[in-house]
Amino acid sequence: MIFVVIVSILTYIGMVFFSKHRTPIALMGSGLLLILGSLTGAFDVNAAFAKFPSEIVVLIIVLAIFTKIFEDLGLIDYIGYMFITSSKGKKSLLMIIIPIVMYACSLFMNNLTVVLLFTYMLLYIAVEYNLPIIPLLVS
Repeated sequence: MIFVVIVSILTYIGMVFFSKHRTPIALMGSGLLLILGSLTGAFDVNAAFAKFPSEIVVLIIVLAIFTKIFEDLGLIDYIGYMFITSSKGKKSLLMIIIPIVMYACSLFMNNLTVVLLFTYMLLYIAVEYNLPIIPLLVS
């Protein structure tokens, strides 16, 4: 059991200090935990995989791929530009337009997908156009 705690702490420390390499560190740490758990009998590996939310992980991976593709195609820039031009630079109008577009998108997609895609897009818009982040995310 002490090995599991040590590996967890080392993984967490590695993720804090090497922020660019969080994904490989997390994968190595979780793989090492699964190996140690099965060798030492600290926990049942089959039970760990039975309770693993694979749908959520697949959804997040697919969203990451879509976001990267949209970013490479310039779609996020275009949507951000369209939000800014349609609101004519008025922040209050932008706060009204964004939820309406999110509602329209959520008619055709899962709500979690819409929220995750729009969160990234809104963060990008806020940084690119020097807008306050909190009101955009709350709207």
